[in-house]
Amino acid sequence: MFDDKLKNMNDRQLLLFNIAETRSIRKLLTNHLHHHEIQDERRWKLYVGLILTGLTFMGTLLVLLLQY
Repeated sequence: MFDDKLKNMNDRQLLLFNIAETRSIRKLLTNHLHHHEIQDERRWKLYVGLILTGLTFMGTLLVLLLQY
C-alpha cells in the first residue's frame, strides 16, 4: 500500500517526502540524545549521593567502634 504511493510520486514529490522523513528522524534522534543527557546527569547525582551515604555510614561505624 505505502509502496504504491511511492511509485506514483514524481521526482519533486519524492524529494519532498525524503526531506520530511529526514527531518522527522533528526528530531527523534535529537530528543533521544537529550533524554540520555538528562539520564547521565541524574546518574552522576545518584553516584555522588551513594558515595556520600557510604562515607557517612563508614564514619558512623568508626565512631561506634571507637566508643567501645
